[in-house]
Amino acid sequence: MQYRGVKDGIIKLSPQPLNIEGQTFRMVFTEVDTVETFRRSPTYTIPRYTLYFSPSTKVFFTEDNLPSFLKVKYTLIKALPQDDHYSLSNNKINTTVFEADCYVHHKYIKNYPEFKTIGWQVSSNIYVIVMTEDELNNLITYDTRKEN
Repeated sequence: MQYRGVKDGIIKLSPQPLNIEGQTFRMVFTEVDTVETFRRSPTYTIPRYTLYFSPSTKVFFTEDNLPSFLKVKYTLIKALPQDDHYSLSNNKINTTVFEADCYVHHKYIKNYPEFKTIGWQVSSNIYVIVMTEDELNNLITYDTRKEN
């Protein structure tokens, strides 16, 4: 997936504020890809979740250390029928993503407005996860924090 409008592939806007009925949430840009693991033989791949908290800070998780509230959100989002929500993975013509477009929730979950406090899938590997300020602050200080 190609990112346009993002200098050198750096995610600049995450986390974006979202106000719903007087409560502030944060929309966090995330990518899910796979990494090889050598814990078992033969070598196999496992999902890796990358959450972007600023242009210089991202947090990596695997299934083993992904917080339970994030597991629930990813599971709910993945359970939505692919044909029922807008997804760039269904769009064969345009494979370019502008980061700012990822945060326009009604493009992705128009049939599921209750997901605006959960998150949505933008493409096969890009998600936006919606968090409370407390959830976000807890993750920012998580032990797996990596600086670019």
